[in-house]
Amino acid sequence: ILHGDAGDLGKSKEMLRRALAGEPGGYWGAVGHYTLLQLFYKEGNYQDIGRQFGNIEIEQLPDNLRPKLLITVGNSQRKQQQYTDAIGTYGSIEQYYLQSEQAVEAGYLKLICFYKIQDGDLPQFVSNYVLNMTKLNKRAFVDRALLLEAEHYFRTGEYEAAGTSYASIDPNNIPEQ
Repeated sequence: ILHGDAGDLGKSKEMLRRALAGEPGGYWGAVGHYTLLQLFYKEGNYQDIGRQFGNIEIEQLPDNLRPKLLITVGNSQRKQQQYTDAIGTYGSIEQYYLQSEQAVEAGYLKLICFYKIQDGDLPQFVSNYVLNMTKLNKRAFVDRALLLEAEHYFRTGEYEAAGTSYASIDPNNIPEQ
């Protein structure tokens, strides 16, 4: 694990694989598998994340790592364009870990997936997200969600609705990337 933190991912993966070959259970086994999954993500090895996820006893992980695990799995699914799987994973974070910081991000990332699959209900999903985040006073992704809504309307030729959505966005809250 220390090698992974120091940037030597190869050595860290090798040591973790050897340690996990003995099939440790419980807390240490779950944390070891979690760490290996995070190393796969760091190197962009998204295919192995799904296989590694199946080895993790999620109930053995500390509560604070569970939503982090799921956001990593959802992100790898999204990066592989497995949008419906990612929607389900992000939904699990919102359902089971609503108070976590990952739940706010997961809701937004779920909207990106709906946008990618061109779901016609995206504007309603955005409205619900914006309303919920405003009530919770967690607006970090609200303007980005509104941008997805505006882009959806523009893509479908609903230019008046797109204009209204674009006008509601604070451009200072949209990253340049």
